[in-house]
Amino acid sequence: MDLKQLRTFLHVADLGSLSKAAERLHLSQPALSRQIRMLEDEMGESLLTRTGRGVEITEAGEVLARRASRILSEVERLHADMADHKGRITGHVILGLPPSAGLFVGGPLIERYRAQYPDVKVRVVQMMSGNVQDALLEGKLDLGIIYEGSTDKPLRLTQLWAEKLYLIGNRESGITENEPVTFEQVCNFPLVVSAPRHGVRNILERQAVKSERLLDVAVESDSLSMILELTRRGLGVSVLPLVACQDDLDKGTLIAAPIEKPKLERVSSLAWARDFPLSPAASAMAEMVRELV
Repeated sequence: MDLKQLRTFLHVADLGSLSKAAERLHLSQPALSRQIRMLEDEMGESLLTRTGRGVEITEAGEVLARRASRILSEVERLHADMADHKGRITGHVILGLPPSAGLFVGGPLIERYRAQYPDVKVRVVQMMSGNVQDALLEGKLDLGIIYEGSTDKPLRLTQLWAEKLYLIGNRESGITENEPVTFEQVCNFPLVVSAPRHGVRNILERQAVKSERLLDVAVESDSLSMILELTRRGLGVSVLPLVACQDDLDKGTLIAAPIEKPKLERVSSLAWARDFPLSPAASAMAEMVRELV
């Protein structure tokens, strides 16, 4: 089995297109297709199904993709370990950040990390907290920041910080700026929030169960920028930490009221999968996250 073929297959599976994968890898499409055919011959299985829109991964292909990701990660960690013995850290790190965590920690972290470890290639992926968890468990990320409530047992966690949650709306929303509101009052507003499996929404749903109340969800969106835009337009109010909407608060386009009785907080944790040991480069990143926070 050729590691190059495995890497090629993973790029095709990721992009869902032979032509896009060939472009990314700087290969001709016939050469790429030949590598996939050789891999399918060796596996004795069809790994991809051609469609009008590109290619779709088969059930056998999904099994191979999961195993291939682990194999290639271990190979890269081996190279990094050998380099580490020579006194320098090399390799790559893929870090997953939810949008508001990216605002808080992303820039300073990457700037400091690149200055200290210039031989490490860093990729930062922004996605909602529940998606960060999925990507960690699938081996697509080395490290990620997730929120309490969207955690899974196969993940190792280091608690980082807690943020108080606020009711956020425009000036016509009925919110009085800086005047505390209760959770019962929150339930009376139409809400613009993320899907239930992500950070703040998960906290709201759990509190609603405790309070025996129902949330009035007007719009769901897994995009922080869209949540803020819809809240500005008055399609509802949202619940967020201040860092997620600080620009709007400074401009006066949105206002905030602290949520009391009970006070709601979102706890952020650094996470990585138990099944994927951290490379020296990822361990250095984890340590720097803790130091920076």
